[in-house]
Amino acid sequence: MAQNERQLILIDSEGNKTVIASKYLRAGRSVLDIAVENSVDIPTSCGAMGTCTTCRVFLQAVAGSCPNRNELEEERAEERGFAANERLSCQLEIPEAPFAWIVSVTDAFTASL
Repeated sequence: MAQNERQLILIDSEGNKTVIASKYLRAGRSVLDIAVENSVDIPTSCGAMGTCTTCRVFLQAVAGSCPNRNELEEERAEERGFAANERLSCQLEIPEAPFAWIVSVTDAFTASL
């Protein structure tokens, strides 16, 4: 990965990996939106409003850092007892800074990486 690039690897519930190139990762877009556009199934039932928590994913930063949770996501994480790497894909936004993330629908795949 080049110094100024972004990379996102999405892993679905069956372990299938989809690599999203930097040119498709515009800052401010949600991981859920990007997953939907790339036919990666992340469940959701609230229309990406951050209320149902069914779009929960597990985030691993390979390069760069993970952004802080926004207020809504922080509330849901506290209510549901999320681990530090559990995030709501509808609230997790692509940052301006370069990064490489692995985002998995299940913790089984990020734990083994």
